[in-house]
Amino acid sequence: MQQLVLHESQVQINGDLLMLDCYPLTQSMGLNAFSHLLCETLATRPLELEQGADRQQCHFSFANSRWVLCIEQLCEAVWIEPLGAADLNNLRNTLLGLS
Repeated sequence: MQQLVLHESQVQINGDLLMLDCYPLTQSMGLNAFSHLLCETLATRPLELEQGADRQQCHFSFANSRWVLCIEQLCEAVWIEPLGAADLNNLRNTLLGLS
């Protein structure tokens, strides 16, 4: 199983968002491959993929919460936001291999 390797400086909490500094990787892999890699790292699976003109999204569940991975092409940004109440620190620590 392939794992997503992110460094602490690439995964930052900003308000209710978990910002991922990995836009070039997401662009080279594409939404489908990147979302599967992210979900493998979190030991979950993608629930729904959505693609629009400028934004791509992947819904997934982790630690009894629903999340959405967002990839915005215009501002070259990647982030994860909770759909409801969720523990961003737990998600961040898991992505960094700290939990």
